[in-house]
Amino acid sequence: MVEFGFTTLRAAHLLIRCRDDNPRSCAVAEAVGFHPVPPQPHRWALGVRNATPIRYYVRKQTGQ
Repeated sequence: MVEFGFTTLRAAHLLIRCRDDNPRSCAVAEAVGFHPVPPQPHRWALGVRNATPIRYYVRKQTGQ
């Protein structure tokens, strides 16, 4: 998927969202070269009870 995103779609960067309570998906993101993005509050989640935090990971195209 990473190759498809960068070559076929010509994306400058790719973003992955992983639920905080799923450490395996976070580990996969990091294993294929994604880096965590600092957490940011989301307005839509302010009133949601028991909302699982989401972690964001980004990978930039090589050379950028």
